Amino acid sequence: MAAGRSPSHCFDESTDKLALLVELPTLDSLEGIELDMGREEVQLTLPGDAQPSRIALPPRLLSRLGDPVARFSRKRRQLTVSWALSASQASSAPLEISAGEVPSAQTETADTARPSSTEAPAYGSIWNKNNWHWEEKNCLELATAEVQKALDSSSGLKHVRELGGSSIVIKDLEVKGDASFALRKGKRILCYELTISFKWEGRDEFGAALGVKGTGEVKDLTQEEDDEPEVEIEVSTSSSGGPEARSTGQWMRRAGAKALIQALSAGTLRPAILAAEVAQADPTADLERRKAEEAKAAEAARSAAAVEQQRIAAEQRLRESESRANRPQAGNPDVVGSVWNVNAWHWEEKPMTEWSRSWLSKELSGLSGLQLLAGLAEAEISGVQVSGDASVSVRKGKPIILFQLRIEGSWEVTPTCEGLGECRGSLILPEFSSEEGALNSLVRVEVAKDESLGRLGSAFRKEGVAAVRGVLTKFEEALRAQLSQS
Repeated sequence: MAAGRSPSHCFDESTDKLALLVELPTLDSLEGIELDMGREEVQLTLPGDAQPSRIALPPRLLSRLGDPVARFSRKRRQLTVSWALSASQASSAPLEISAGEVPSAQTETADTARPSSTEAPAYGSIWNKNNWHWEEKNCLELATAEVQKALDSSSGLKHVRELGGSSIVIKDLEVKGDASFALRKGKRILCYELTISFKWEGRDEFGAALGVKGTGEVKDLTQEEDDEPEVEIEVSTSSSGGPEARSTGQWMRRAGAKALIQALSAGTLRPAILAAEVAQADPTADLERRKAEEAKAAEAARSAAAVEQQRIAAEQRLRESESRANRPQAGNPDVVGSVWNVNAWHWEEKPMTEWSRSWLSKELSGLSGLQLLAGLAEAEISGVQVSGDASVSVRKGKPIILFQLRIEGSWEVTPTCEGLGECRGSLILPEFSSEEGALNSLVRVEVAKDESLGRLGSAFRKEGVAAVRGVLTKFEEALRAQLSQS
């Protein structure tokens, strides 16, 4: 099978760092991307690709590469994977790789996927065991708190020498935008793009108001060190005060933006947000939480399985009872023919094609709300189309059902909890016939989209198909029952 499409990319090499720059112009985040950073190559699987693209690392630098660090810029829509280079003579010329090149180097992801000994492990949702799969975790509230701390502690805004020791106080802070951690194989990848609005006020060296104030806004603040945000500073026309106030207002217009950029630089804010996330992580509590949730889910699954087994057993007993009651016998009074066909002795056939199409469409579409994975997801079938022929016949008091039908439809599985994603596809029974029956006819399940890494698709193939076969079994019984209504 061919590898996935390879996005445009290039390497940028300096004396102490190697960076891989991958252009992803159609993506807004790393959600749905599989990224494996190996010792000799990087594997990147984009949404919709069956196989990963392989980007080989420069062979002459393999022995000098440190641990990889990945970042995604929403502003530039660019993925950057960087490695620190150990001390050695390195060329500063950028190394270009064509977008279509697919190296054959082997990937070694077992070691590189683990967090380094100095990096605290990341913790994701309950379903994301060992935090192996991609999961995006919102951290806007955490980022807002760190922005406030960075501005409150900024040396560039406190006791400014040029202003004779006066300070700028930031208040009424409002942070909008996106900030999230992408968790993958126990690692954190921080991405944020923020717009910060605030009010400011000048204070003298003793903390008293100078009578000058205004507003400000910082736009396009990201985690990239080379992305300088746009800063707008306004001085209120209602400001009053003496020469110190006027000097402070002039300084904010002239140098306030630079001081704010320095206070909120990626080199300051990014490690602060990461450190805050690590500080609030509690490995012991997380482990206990996961154990408790897993035990609860297991108990719920056992209870659901017991209830389902009882239901199936009851339905089986009912079917056996109905089968015995409807078992054809010579002169069976339940099998009725036309007025001329006394005791249903002669061959008589009744077309049931339209009835069969209507019945199957209604009952298969009625499977909406079918629970999968012990209630973690629900499935529904829609757009059912039935073609073919069906009929019921009678001869010597015995019922005969004949049908050969083709059934097509769409199915969709939606999670009842966060983190699983969605899954949908098509359902096809190319030949549902009276000869093969409900249990032996082929049921083909095709998956068009699966955001759960195969979990929901597999669940529908197992539990969803079983429910479909249950409907087909009921169809055979319902069709046979039409003989008593002839």
